[in-house]
Amino acid sequence: MEVKQFGKYSLLDYMGKGGMASVYRASDTEDGSIVAVKIFESGEERPPEMSRKLRDREVRMLVSVQHPNIVKFHQTGQLEEDYFYAMEFVENSLLKCMRSGNDFNLLDKVLILRQTTSALAAIHHQGIVHRDVKPGNILLDQDPSSAIHVKLTDLGIAKNVSETDIVREQMPTRVPGTAKYLSPEQALLQAVDGRADIFGLGVVAYELLTGIPPFKADTADGYLAANREQKQVPAHQLSEDVPSYLSEMIERMLTKDREERYDSDTLLRDLELVQQHLVSSAPMVDQTNPASLFYKAPPVAERKEPEVEPEALIAPVAWALALAIALIGVILSVALWPGGVPEPASSPAPADPSPPSALDLVQEAAAAADAERYWQALALVRTLQDEELPSDQSRRLEALSARAQAALAQDSYAAAQTMLSEGRRSEAEIVLLRMQEFMPEARSTRDLAEAMRRELSSLDQQWDEALRDTYALVRRRRYKEALEARKKLLAEFSSDAEKADLARRTIGDLFDHWGRYLLQSYPEPEAVKDFLSTLNGHRDIVPDGSVGRLVGELHVKLAQTYREQGDYELALSQYELAAEAAEGALARQARRDREELLKWLTDRPHEAAALARELQLSGFEGGLWREHTDPGGGQRVAGGVLQLSARGGRGGATVQRETVRPVRNLGFSAGVQFRASTALLRQPGSARVGIAVSGTKGSLFELAFDGKSYLITRKSGQVSAGGIVGKAFGDEDSAWHA
Repeated sequence: MEVKQFGKYSLLDYMGKGGMASVYRASDTEDGSIVAVKIFESGEERPPEMSRKLRDREVRMLVSVQHPNIVKFHQTGQLEEDYFYAMEFVENSLLKCMRSGNDFNLLDKVLILRQTTSALAAIHHQGIVHRDVKPGNILLDQDPSSAIHVKLTDLGIAKNVSETDIVREQMPTRVPGTAKYLSPEQALLQAVDGRADIFGLGVVAYELLTGIPPFKADTADGYLAANREQKQVPAHQLSEDVPSYLSEMIERMLTKDREERYDSDTLLRDLELVQQHLVSSAPMVDQTNPASLFYKAPPVAERKEPEVEPEALIAPVAWALALAIALIGVILSVALWPGGVPEPASSPAPADPSPPSALDLVQEAAAAADAERYWQALALVRTLQDEELPSDQSRRLEALSARAQAALAQDSYAAAQTMLSEGRRSEAEIVLLRMQEFMPEARSTRDLAEAMRRELSSLDQQWDEALRDTYALVRRRRYKEALEARKKLLAEFSSDAEKADLARRTIGDLFDHWGRYLLQSYPEPEAVKDFLSTLNGHRDIVPDGSVGRLVGELHVKLAQTYREQGDYELALSQYELAAEAAEGALARQARRDREELLKWLTDRPHEAAALARELQLSGFEGGLWREHTDPGGGQRVAGGVLQLSARGGRGGATVQRETVRPVRNLGFSAGVQFRASTALLRQPGSARVGIAVSGTKGSLFELAFDGKSYLITRKSGQVSAGGIVGKAFGDEDSAWHA
């Protein structure tokens, strides 16, 4: 396609369109990196505000789950009325590989399923259901060692179980998701949880292992029925390459009753056992989770144990410790190279029930090193470090340790150098610490430590440590403390133009992070006002242009909060402030929202009972009377007295009336008191607010107001109601009467 400029991104290729947005491969013109840009276009069917809500909702979920098997979020933004965000770009997808006939071996397929399950488990722990697990949303990346690495993408129709389903509101006639991969409960539009995603992954697994889908249909509606009603042929009957245990796992993933289906945590553990078994023939046994396919209850201890020589007890303890350290190695390998696939760390189970000897473990370590399973070799070496061994075996063990450490440190060193070149110094420091813990004797460990020492001068180190501390405060949402710390950095490094500029930008980033958090959460109005007040106090550091839209969005959020609370005057003022602070579509929308609220206040039917309650609570304050003022009229409260004014009196002059005023002809003070009149409120079709008027001649009148007109009723005495009102108020008051 022709290159199209979209803000700072050059859109290179159109990748596809879903129900909510379009995705492009794009180039960042600032640093040249390739990213994926997802654009939520606005139009007649979807106003800009809805596009923003859909974008923000998806970004909020993507940011909440940071996981090596989920695409990374980069940046969010707006161009005119189109909202977008940028994320990590991955070229290949499982769908593309399956269509091109890419011949994965069985271990590769299990690895893909395990990493996808790991990503699903992470989002399920956040209360999110993906709802669209399919080969097209399972991206396949490769690290420098060419190992397969899964990146789950597209949370466009994902749902947080605690939130309203605005996707369904936007597509009321469609079932969210891809019909071929939908669980029975999704097809029936029932409430879903993470097990719906496991069903979709089960369909993917069946296709990946057998080459055909488990259920047969020709249309989307056909799949919605087939997934509920059809029974699949067991996978191992279709392909002799599929082990029976994998076939049974898929059966459990595809069960119609979700109560019998895998959850993501149990499935992940079982796939880990399968992967370890395929690599090292380790037994597939789980003694902790009865839901596992491989659950085997631990043996019950006998009352009387046979006597065992003390020396024989050392080996089984060492063997268990070796397995534990090997597992630590697997975890560490993930930390050292995000995107890489760690080698399975399980050791093969001994064929003989008796525990292996120390010499057997030395041999095991040598075999592991020869097979380049260096984490396993290092774990076994460290297990044996306190054993009494013959001198030749001790020297052999030292050589194995040096060999394993050197090999592992080499990869870690390369990863740390990449981190340093990308400015990810804190991550490189973590790598160095781990290298110093697990590979202290390796030359690469010493070289990395020396390189980092040379790179950091004492001043730079002070700067980095101080800045890192502020990021920790931001992560804990202690924004004011972080702000003071960054202002201190700005003052201390004001003579260094580069660092001073960076300090200013980090202060701007802090306000952006703070404001975005307020937009995505449900803060009290005081918290938003505190942010705006703090921001206004730092305009000399943070330019208006960098936060104008954010301020506008926060004013809109305040307006919506006040509107929901019934504080319409405050809501109107916040819409005005939003229109002033923002530009473009947001400013126009704020003005439209304000006009819509004003029109609603003017035209709405007035419920007098509610008016009576509000009068009892707040008297004449607020905007209670404004919506009932005639055109050209007005109201104000002065000294606790309500003053009404209108045009159209004698000679077209402005007429003003107050709640308390002298009566001209009768020399009598008309004290007006607003209260709820129980008798009037009970009258059918006439819910009114009562006003008591007392006179000097013993006459009492009740004036009822329904928000549009007055009704005067004589309660006692001989004076004519019409006469006293006419003399007291005068003909110029006709503008205030029905």
